[in-house]
Amino acid sequence: MATEDKKRIQAALASSKLFSGIDPEVLEQVAAIAHEVVVPADTVLCSAFVPNDTCYVVASGAANLSRNSIAGGYREYFRLGPGESFGEVFLLTSAPTDIDLKTLEETRMVLIPRRAFLPILGSSPELADALGSRIATWFARAGAAVERQAAANIASGRLRFSDVLLVLVLSIVVALAFNFSNPDGIPLFPKSIELENVSFINAAEAFDAHENGNAVFVDAMPAAFHEREHIPGAVNIPLAIFDFMYELSLGSMDKDRDIIVYGRTISKRYDQEVAEKLSARGHRSVKLLAAGLEEWKKRGYPVAP
Repeated sequence: MATEDKKRIQAALASSKLFSGIDPEVLEQVAAIAHEVVVPADTVLCSAFVPNDTCYVVASGAANLSRNSIAGGYREYFRLGPGESFGEVFLLTSAPTDIDLKTLEETRMVLIPRRAFLPILGSSPELADALGSRIATWFARAGAAVERQAAANIASGRLRFSDVLLVLVLSIVVALAFNFSNPDGIPLFPKSIELENVSFINAAEAFDAHENGNAVFVDAMPAAFHEREHIPGAVNIPLAIFDFMYELSLGSMDKDRDIIVYGRTISKRYDQEVAEKLSARGHRSVKLLAAGLEEWKKRGYPVAP
């Protein structure tokens, strides 16, 4: 690859949401295995239900993400502009999605192949965090899109059994896709648990640990809630995708490091399960924040948007 091309690719990656803030040396490695293409308008780059192994980063131009609606025709999900990306999950698994990616105009894309990317990912916790964060964001955006459509259907009196069935089927497909790509699997339904290896910590003690950097905070809430507000520096590991997010965020962490798990009072059962799962992974000091994020906020402790 010519030096000029490599620099152009690296600049495009550095300005993207996925790789923003990544160490230049790591970014240089990613740029070395990526390649650039200029795609004409109305070109389908990624088809629904077709296995893929490429992540697409928009350097210039625009592309559209859409899916075939049950009511007929295509429904637009998101429009991608410069700096946006699609297919982050393809860097971990080739399990197909139900989304089509199509250019809206002549678009310059940076393509990242999974096979060459995995060795870089394995040696860079920083890159793993960035990838996990973007995938969590996609889950939140997809969930919000489903909620908006459901609300619109209710408002217009068009909510049908088929709509409910579609949401249920998509949820199961996502879970099965992760089970297929992850040997540990993901439970489709939460199991009841008993807290045997997890203790509780009050908000004041947790705040001291946060201020002194003596613990890693784990937010067990869904990504959409985490993005709205969370304890600064907390790692988001929702129960539904625990196995997937754990490997990206905490897989290489010292098992003796203190972990404090929190959520909302209404999600207490899920917070407990995340804590138990961390303990089962060999972490020797896992604690639950008593009364969750509500008590933390009530005491005036810092919360990030």
